[in-house]
Amino acid sequence: VVEVDKNTLELDENGTVTISDDIKIYDISNGEIPVCENSIPILKGHSQVQLVSDGEKIIAAVIEDELVTTDIRVILSNNSYSSYKMSEVTVSSDTSYKVIYPDDSEAVRTSGKTVTIKYDDYENGDIITIKPIGDSGKIQIQSLQRNYGNPEYNGTIEIRIFSDGLHIINELPLETYLYSVVSSEMPSNSSEEALNAMAICARAYAYSKMEDESFEAYNAHLDDSTLCQVYNNIKATEESIKAVKDTYGIVPVY
Repeated sequence: VVEVDKNTLELDENGTVTISDDIKIYDISNGEIPVCENSIPILKGHSQVQLVSDGEKIIAAVIEDELVTTDIRVILSNNSYSSYKMSEVTVSSDTSYKVIYPDDSEAVRTSGKTVTIKYDDYENGDIITIKPIGDSGKIQIQSLQRNYGNPEYNGTIEIRIFSDGLHIINELPLETYLYSVVSSEMPSNSSEEALNAMAICARAYAYSKMEDESFEAYNAHLDDSTLCQVYNNIKATEESIKAVKDTYGIVPVY
């Protein structure tokens, strides 16, 4: 799928096809229960899409591959957003998850089981990586507080030991990151077009920070505070997710 508008899809091999007003989109890329999508523009982010026609219009689409998106690295602030330095970090997950220690040893923890990483137990330069097992899991950082409580993060949590303490890096797909930026930067009951504009601006800012290398010393692209743009202080909502999907890949260039 090369381009999308309200009435047509432009395909790289088949040209332009007309789509039904009530097209049904099913995402089976995670290999689990199919997810019903209500955002047609997201089809641009996939290369493996099965299209179903009634002979005149496309009436359904089945997404078979993961979304095409760049990964972004976000350094997380403490509870007061005054520092990145922490003395210990406690995590859990809503699914089983894996902890990879600096000596490359691994430990699997079950859903709800906590792990605490303490600064005094490691050496400068050590890295502990925490990732959910499966695509749908999220890592909860119980030692952090955000507007909605202990925050949960998609992707991977990386705890890096610096001379001044522990730093937490969240690495995840950029488009997924934007879900919790839009919800944190703008009320989700704002108008649809306002949320879409916020998503476009947030995406542009994220790409600009990936290029300017201002957080290179932290092995990150940006942080989660107002110093950059607020991320995951308020949990992603149905409206913020839709705004990101409805503007997939769009950035201002002038």
